Amino acid sequence: MKYHFSSTRGNIKQFRIDTTQKTQNSTTESYPQVSDNASIKLIIESIPAGVVYRSGETLLINQRSSELLGYSSESPALFEQNLERLFELDAIQGETATDATPSDSPEIWVQFSEGIQKLCEVTLPNNEDRQLWLLNEVTTQRQNERLMHLLTNATSDVTGEAFFKRLVQQLSLALKLKCVCLVQHKKEDQKIRSCQTIGVSFDGEVVPDFEYAVEGSPCEHAIGPEPYMIPSGVAAAYPQDSFLAEHGIESYFSLPMVDKNNDVQGHLVLLGDRPIYEDLCQLPVIQNFTYRAAAELNRRQAEKKLEESELRITMAARGSEIGLWDFDIITGKTKYDDKWFSMLGYEPGDLAQSFETWKSLVHPDDLPPTLKSLEDYISGSSSSYEAEIRMKTSGGNWKWILTRGKISAYSPQKTPLQLIGTHIDIDDLKRSQQIRLENEARLRIIMDQIPAILWTTDCNNQYTSIVGAGLNQLGIQPDETVGKAIYDLHKSQDVSVNMTAMHNRTLKGESVRFEQQLQNTIFDIHIEPLRNSNDQIIGCIGLAIDVTVRKKTIEQLNRQRILLQTIFHSVTDAMIVTDRSHNIVMCNESIQIHFRCKEADLLGRPICELIVSSSLYEEQFNRVSFPNTRVLKPFIVEYLRADGSRFQGETIVTPLRRSDNQITGYIKVIRDITDHIQMEEEKDHLHAQMLHAQKLESLGVLAGGIAHDFNNLLLAILGNTNLVLMELDEKSPVNPYVKSIEMAARHAAKICERLLAYSGRRTFASMTFNLNRVIQETVEIMKSIVSCNAHIELDLSDEELMIHED
Repeated sequence: MKYHFSSTRGNIKQFRIDTTQKTQNSTTESYPQVSDNASIKLIIESIPAGVVYRSGETLLINQRSSELLGYSSESPALFEQNLERLFELDAIQGETATDATPSDSPEIWVQFSEGIQKLCEVTLPNNEDRQLWLLNEVTTQRQNERLMHLLTNATSDVTGEAFFKRLVQQLSLALKLKCVCLVQHKKEDQKIRSCQTIGVSFDGEVVPDFEYAVEGSPCEHAIGPEPYMIPSGVAAAYPQDSFLAEHGIESYFSLPMVDKNNDVQGHLVLLGDRPIYEDLCQLPVIQNFTYRAAAELNRRQAEKKLEESELRITMAARGSEIGLWDFDIITGKTKYDDKWFSMLGYEPGDLAQSFETWKSLVHPDDLPPTLKSLEDYISGSSSSYEAEIRMKTSGGNWKWILTRGKISAYSPQKTPLQLIGTHIDIDDLKRSQQIRLENEARLRIIMDQIPAILWTTDCNNQYTSIVGAGLNQLGIQPDETVGKAIYDLHKSQDVSVNMTAMHNRTLKGESVRFEQQLQNTIFDIHIEPLRNSNDQIIGCIGLAIDVTVRKKTIEQLNRQRILLQTIFHSVTDAMIVTDRSHNIVMCNESIQIHFRCKEADLLGRPICELIVSSSLYEEQFNRVSFPNTRVLKPFIVEYLRADGSRFQGETIVTPLRRSDNQITGYIKVIRDITDHIQMEEEKDHLHAQMLHAQKLESLGVLAGGIAHDFNNLLLAILGNTNLVLMELDEKSPVNPYVKSIEMAARHAAKICERLLAYSGRRTFASMTFNLNRVIQETVEIMKSIVSCNAHIELDLSDEELMIHED
């Protein structure tokens, strides 16, 4: 049977097709056009789908239909074969269709040159006289749907490594590929130098993973964020990669595995042993599963890090007072460690490990806000989860617990999957906080009683609180002060400027202390930075104490100290202050005169180094140890000067005592009495001389009186002797004796004259006499005294020995 074929592209071509499926070779014969065909052509050309119209022997197709059926002047036979298959599809459907059950839209594979095939969905004609076929290409859609269905069923129940293995195997089977593998990039020195497979399938069979270098392989150009494909000749393009040649690889497709942070973790490699001109990288199902593979890889890495982190946390928690918990948000399963149970006084098997267990232990007043905080954190409304709750212990008491949590795992859609957290016992902390609050209350009471002011300011130097009895002295009310700026509170501009400057320094982190006179009161002010829990400065806190009385007392004490120092250094005696060990700690200026050295030369030295003999000094100051001894009597010690000379010092030691009568040191007053001692010695010498003179004077008076009386007696003896001599003859034997008497009387008269001269009544008169004669006269006198048996011999000089004396 023959048909007139007409294309709507302007040129008319003729095909002859009979019912025996024999195709006529004549393609250049023209049939006359029917007048109705023009309108039909316009109609079918306006339809976007492929249209094949057959009426009798006339066959019309539009441009889309000719493309879908493979119309080409180079290969008309393929077009005729596809057209015959379309007509056969109508016959097959007609045999299988029933009136009760309409058939689904059939599909047909259309053959193209170079082995390319396309799947078309066909709408069959419902009029036998004028038949109309509608064609729509569904190659990519059907392939994607079928592949999606296949991969979803195969991988829906597996994760991690099992997912990787199942995915590459199903892709290899569905796409009839030689090899499919998932690879993970390995970096060295911030560069990707090798890849590690995490799933490999050859000819539909899973094989062990391996590692390979990217240099010289197609993966060298596929490690970026964009897909990479080589439809044919990949082995020839990369001759260095022996893997491609050994397995007969012809085509190469690579899709990057990108995680949620847009970081490339690896790539999916599709290897075919035939040329594949269809871009497999554009299949949505392959792209989706590549993203899921990236998410699984990222999750596996996160789980590994989480396991390591949990191990570290567990090991740290075992050595600390921290309980750990793990909450699966999807399933609601909860796990607690041993410390979590022991913190509340339970054993690990006493309570069920569930979320309901935790809720049953939380105080009813703390449970609603805690659950609200947890829900806000999971939903993303809050950036953290932290709460202070009371939990019931095994003994029935309530213990304060600080619970914290953090999301540890997310789904590919960034939905929270897992929450881990800690429990910390803060019962003691809460008690200390309660004590602190009580102390603050006491402090407030104290501040209301003592003359002090306590205040806080914000970062704008505005008062946020102020208390203290010192406000009454300034006439300031606390309620009127809160909210005011520092500069506006004080009437004096100088005070306002200084107070503002000090607060500004404190806001920079500096602690300041200074004195400031407010009205007639002097305050000692101390200002510190006020920080929050994050150690951020949020203002200042200041304390001002009334020191007016203390200031005046200090000034008075300073004046007295200056006066005492003046007196101390004005004393002419040397004053030395020592500690209990008798080491010198202070000296006055007179030390330079007495010891001829400076004060610095003596400080720290023991006092015994200045004493010639310390035995007397130790004997004296030992009496100071008696409690009732306040001041020692003066004693004299010989001191040693710096130049080696010595001096006698009259020393007074006074102990320095505390209020409990304990001795803390000694003060020694040393007076140089060397000159005084010398004066006393001279005085004693003069006094002795005076006594001697008085004795001599008394002796002279006595001697004068005796000499005078004796001289009177001698006068009578001499007078009578002279009378006797005048009466006696010179030859008389008595004459010598009378002359001896006269001689002796004359010697006695001379002695009387000397006594009178010694007494001052006479003067000594010098004269010249012969010594021989004096000796002879003396011997004559002695003869009358000594025994007559004594023999006196004289050996006188032949010469006259003249002597001049008194």
